[in-house]
Amino acid sequence: MNNASAAVKQWAPALAAMATVIAAVVFAISSTSEVSQEISHMDELASTLSSTAGDVQRAVRSPQQIDELAAKRMDLQRRMTDSQKPGLVVTQLSEAARSAGLQVVEIQPLADTVNPAASAVVYPNYRVSLKGGYQQIAKYLANCTQQRIPVRVTSLEMGRLDENSPATNGDELRADIVVEAFQAKSGTTLENPAAS
Repeated sequence: MNNASAAVKQWAPALAAMATVIAAVVFAISSTSEVSQEISHMDELASTLSSTAGDVQRAVRSPQQIDELAAKRMDLQRRMTDSQKPGLVVTQLSEAARSAGLQVVEIQPLADTVNPAASAVVYPNYRVSLKGGYQQIAKYLANCTQQRIPVRVTSLEMGRLDENSPATNGDELRADIVVEAFQAKSGTTLENPAAS
């Protein structure tokens, strides 16, 4: 028994060292796993923060953007006010015709119509009679939607001029166009972009 006891005493430091090495290996493996999980968690967190920062940057307006939006809002508000003034609408229709190279025969207000798709909103209509070439009339139709107070073409009738009329060009046509002007509902205002 003495031999066994001596052998155990002799091997005890080695066994203790081996147990310490095994414990260190187990600790290192478990620590590596925890560190790996922490790194993975931090990577997910960084990705989420980066995505959130991008969303915030897209959603937050700079002072310059706010000023631009305020200027656009004021311009649209003035257009809405001006669209209720028939004289300005007629002037713009006439200017658009002249810029397209057309001769204005007549611009006449018509009885207002109710648009059934817009819950009984009344839109002012104008009949515009013009003389000119086909290309000029097409240019005018495009200009109507792009002028400061835009109008929508609702009817178009074209034909050659009367043979009795003194036409300067054999290709000259007469166009009778009905346009519908925008009319804001009473009390309509635009949202203030600075409040958004």
